[in-house]
Parts: sequence; C-alpha cells; structure tokens
Amino acid sequence: MIEDGAKYIMMIEPHEEGTNVNVDSFSKLAKVLFDEYCEPIPGTAGDKVHTCICGERSDNQLWQFPNGQITNSLFFHYVLEHRQEIPWPEMDKLVRLAAETLHKEKKED
Repeated sequence: MIEDGAKYIMMIEPHEEGTNVNVDSFSKLAKVLFDEYCEPIPGTAGDKVHTCICGERSDNQLWQFPNGQITNSLFFHYVLEHRQEIPWPEMDKLVRLAAETLHKEKKED
C-alpha cells in the first residue's frame, strides 16, 4: 500500500501477476466511475509513472474524483485484474465513492 489515507483511493502495489480478470458489475462500476467522473489534476503531469507488477503502466499524472479522493490511471486495472489483492478498506472506499457519486448525480436530475 502506498497511500492508505482517506485522501487516496486504489493507490496500491499488487505483488502477484494480474491473472484474475473480474468482468462483472463491480468492475464495470469502477470503469464508469473513472471514465465519467474522474478528472486529471492540473499541474500533476510529470515523469512519475506507476508500473504494476504485471507490466501495466499508468499515465504520468494524478486523477481526482468529485469527492476529492486521488488516484492514478491504474484505478480500473487494479479492480479488474488484481481484485484479490485490494485491501478491504480500499474496497470500502470504492463502494462509498460509488454511492456518494451516483446518489449526488441522481439528486441533481
């Protein structure tokens, strides 16, 4: 675990090859959250790239969700291919993020 504070989400370091692809509603939700609601943080682009043990590489910037939580571009990759290594507190953050984000959007409609 790189960062485990409430400010960060899915900033993890898997130790096993990503062989367990979990294409299900949970991984689809993670993809929607990142693709639709996560924005790059201005001024964070640089040369810091994260490389997963399986070889997948992040881009070179930090990303932020509407609730202020920060992640990197491997957010969806970790949920899809390394779920068995995601600590429960991180999974809990993901569930809470989804509930907050989607509930807020529904209220705005």
